[in-house]
Amino acid sequence: MIDFIKRNKIFSGCLVFLLVVITSLTGILIYEKISGDEDLKLPSIFNPDPDSMKDPEIISFTGSFDDELNQIRFTWDYELYRHKLNYVEIYHDKVMMNQLNDEKNTLISITAYGISTGNNDFELRLYYDNGMVVSKTINVFIDYVFDVEMNHQLIDNNIGKGYLFSIKYHYNAKTPVGIPKILVNTTFSKYWGAKYLNRVSKPLKDDYLEITAYYFIDFKDYPEEEVTWNLSYTFESVGVRLHDTFSEVITPDKFVTDKIEVNQP
Repeated sequence: MIDFIKRNKIFSGCLVFLLVVITSLTGILIYEKISGDEDLKLPSIFNPDPDSMKDPEIISFTGSFDDELNQIRFTWDYELYRHKLNYVEIYHDKVMMNQLNDEKNTLISITAYGISTGNNDFELRLYYDNGMVVSKTINVFIDYVFDVEMNHQLIDNNIGKGYLFSIKYHYNAKTPVGIPKILVNTTFSKYWGAKYLNRVSKPLKDDYLEITAYYFIDFKDYPEEEVTWNLSYTFESVGVRLHDTFSEVITPDKFVTDKIEVNQP
């Protein structure tokens, strides 16, 4: 037997190790049984943490368009499962727009990256220390018409006497929106026929444009009391309707007599 052990040292060593482990586990089982502990906890080498076996994952990824900032607000969250995050990237049409470290939110300008209005797909990629890349894609809708300003002015000049209405807005030329149709009603008249005069176009970055469209309501007589005006502008090609409401008492001193040009430059 001694000669066998000497000739098989590796085998004998492994056998001794297994006997020690078996003896230890047997002792633990006997002790736990005697002590009445039903929740047996084996050593960590036999009961590894399940989280350590999981791959990292993206728990959430959302995006929403902020029409006041003209930016998309992205937020996300992830689970590392004992892995290390190297960096984060956001893509649009396979073009990287931003690279971050461990942040979980960012803002991206639609004009800076030429992002079109309507539906857009964005991809979030997380790069980990072991070379693994985890990604998730979402769709964000960008308003067809944004940065909208609606104004009104009483005039008595080269255009005529009445109300001059204007709507200024931004849009992307890749998605034409047309000239909005205007509908006007008041508390003393259900409908007023507003005449479209013209529009002024101003180019912005990439395919974006700023449009100011002008409309006019001609009237000679008006009530000497407060009147509430309700306006709606409809962009029929993209199904967008915008509303404006204001109240005013019309008096002679409020009419602007200076000449106004609303022609396309």
